[in-house]
Amino acid sequence: MRKILDINTKLSLWLNNIAMVSIMTMALLTVINVILRAFPLTSPILGTYEYVRLLQMIIIGGSIAYCAVLGGHVSVGFIVDKLPVKIARVNDRIISLISTIFLLAASYYVFQFGYSFKMSGEVTETTGMAFYPFVWFVALAFLIFAIVEIKHMVDRGGTE
Repeated sequence: MRKILDINTKLSLWLNNIAMVSIMTMALLTVINVILRAFPLTSPILGTYEYVRLLQMIIIGGSIAYCAVLGGHVSVGFIVDKLPVKIARVNDRIISLISTIFLLAASYYVFQFGYSFKMSGEVTETTGMAFYPFVWFVALAFLIFAIVEIKHMVDRGGTE
């Protein structure tokens, strides 16, 4: 089990690296598109808006699990901080369990949503790129995030 959790941490980092490359790509694409609009004899890149939207899915999906690995998600603990340590740990485990169940369900339904895109042949308007791989990427990210929550439950009960 420990090996699976460690592999998941490395996978979270890999997805985060994909998100970082996507941010750079999105910024570069936007800058080039703006520059091309300034010159009268050149035309902007067709489908820039669509590319940016798809890259945003990769950025958000790819970064959420690694953010959880680092403990970077915002939590409001002013009430829990006043509880005894044992009760706080039980509370953290319950929250992690609820989060895991939610993330597993979200992953399943987002995957189904992507599958419906695949079956219907849904593509972007200008470029004709398929939506479903990007939606499936987000579903994978939710699944990895759920495993990160399981690791937090196992390691320290979700407490820092």
